[in-house]
Amino acid sequence: MMDVHRTPSKRTIGGPNRRRAAVTVLVLVVLVMMSALLAEFVHRVVNDRRQMRQEFEHQQAEYLAIAGVERMFRLREASPEFENSTWTIAPGMIHKTNTGLVTINVNGDKATVVAQYPTNHALPKRVTRTIRLK
Repeated sequence: MMDVHRTPSKRTIGGPNRRRAAVTVLVLVVLVMMSALLAEFVHRVVNDRRQMRQEFEHQQAEYLAIAGVERMFRLREASPEFENSTWTIAPGMIHKTNTGLVTINVNGDKATVVAQYPTNHALPKRVTRTIRLK
C-alpha cells in the first residue's frame, strides 16, 4: 500500500480556532459599545437629576421671596415704622435638612426682600425683589 500524506487545505488550517477568535473579538467590541452607551446613559441621568434639584431649589427661593414680600406688607400694616426683619426657615419646613433665609429691608419708599435657599449649602440660590412703597 501506498502511504499517502495529505496536506491540509487552506480552509481547514486553524478553522474552528479562527472562528472562535473572530466571535470573541466581535463579542468584546459589542460589550465595549454597550458599556459606553450605559456610561452615557448614567451620565445623562445624573445630570438631569442635578438640574431638577437646582430648579427645585431656585423655585423654592422664588416662593420664599414672594412670601417675604407678603410678610413685609403684613408687618408694615401692623407697624408703619417697620424697617428690617430676618426670617429664618428651619429644617423640615420645606425640606428635611435644608434651611432658608429671608431678609427684609425697608429704606424710605423702597423695600428689598432677599430670599436664599438652601442656606446650608455652599452656593444657595438667591432671589431679590425690590418694591416701591406708596
